[in-house]
Amino acid sequence: MVSKICPALPIDPNHSCASIQVPTIVIFTKMDALEDRAFNELIEQGLSFMDAKEKAPSVAAERFQEYYHSKLDRVKHHPSEIVQLRGTCKPFG
Repeated sequence: MVSKICPALPIDPNHSCASIQVPTIVIFTKMDALEDRAFNELIEQGLSFMDAKEKAPSVAAERFQEYYHSKLDRVKHHPSEIVQLRGTCKPFG
């Protein structure tokens, strides 16, 4: 069944897809792990539990920007959106 809103596009095997614009979306599934690492490093540096818990998200965001986002800026098809997921690792049970 073909949708009335978006009819099927003709498929031409000789057609190059280079002219078709599609958004690139990056899904970073380990933001919570990056925050955990930042939290542990802040504790090792001598911050209190509460201070480390408060500061860890901003430290993780800086690290994400420095290590991952900067690499994404150099790819051929720059992502139109970057989604950072947290809480994707649930314990079994």
